[in-house]
Amino acid sequence: MPMKITPKPEHCRDKFVIDIYSSEGNHYLSCIDIYSKFATLEQIKTKDWVECKNALMRIFNQLGKPKLLKADRDGAFSSLALKRWLETEEVELQLNTTKTGVADIE
Repeated sequence: MPMKITPKPEHCRDKFVIDIYSSEGNHYLSCIDIYSKFATLEQIKTKDWVECKNALMRIFNQLGKPKLLKADRDGAFSSLALKRWLETEEVELQLNTTKTGVADIE
């Protein structure tokens, strides 16, 4: 399969990338606005979709909602419930299809 060049975002909130980061027993949802390179971390208690949704709500309140949210295929991010919630927020969820994860944030 030929490689494709990923188009760069033209504005803030065009594309956020998210991932779960764990350190010393603590879990965090990390988020980067690809255009501005602004990054934020929200601590989460567990890696389930409800905790990720709550962290995303805090991030959206701080940064605004993105048009596109890119994530790896972590269980929380591939949850149908999270996808449906994002649809109600008019945020497109794009799950990475490669084994390298979300390279923008890792």
